[in-house]
Amino acid sequence: MPAPVSSTCRAITTSSCANISAPISARSEFVDRTVHTTATGKTYLVIHGDQFDVVVMNAKWLAHVGDWAYNAALRVNIAINWVRRRLGLQYWSLSARAKQRSKMPSR
Repeated sequence: MPAPVSSTCRAITTSSCANISAPISARSEFVDRTVHTTATGKTYLVIHGDQFDVVVMNAKWLAHVGDWAYNAALRVNIAINWVRRRLGLQYWSLSARAKQRSKMPSR
């Protein structure tokens, strides 16, 4: 059980720490929530961001569908760009195109 969180504790999620690289030893323990105290005495509540994701918590099947769709889009993008390279065309991003289309105003 993690230590109680003080009112001065700063909350961060593990997803915001993705750029931190540290070796994982055999003694590492993975928990959903913990309090970290720095060398300067600051305390941080460290939690996994999935706790705030309603889809992951309540509709796991939808999260799996989304994961499948994302991986399928990556495979399609690889295939499209393989063909484009053979034709001497530049790289084209399927995700950038989808994002651009989703931001277009509805007509």
